[in-house]
Amino acid sequence: MDDDAADVSIDTLFEREFRGYHKQQVQDYVTWLQEQTRSAQHQVNVLEARLAEAEQEIARLRASPAG
Repeated sequence: MDDDAADVSIDTLFEREFRGYHKQQVQDYVTWLQEQTRSAQHQVNVLEARLAEAEQEIARLRASPAG
């Protein structure tokens, strides 16, 4: 995820319109955030699966007779 997004205020992200923020800019930003969230969740899922595999391998090695 882009840490720079957290440092930017909402006033610099979106232009003001007569009654609020520019709707398309807001929608584009929300879409981008959703994509970032899906990507991060996918990374978490992959890493959790790798961790589970590593834990199983450790348990298997500990259970096997030495040498």
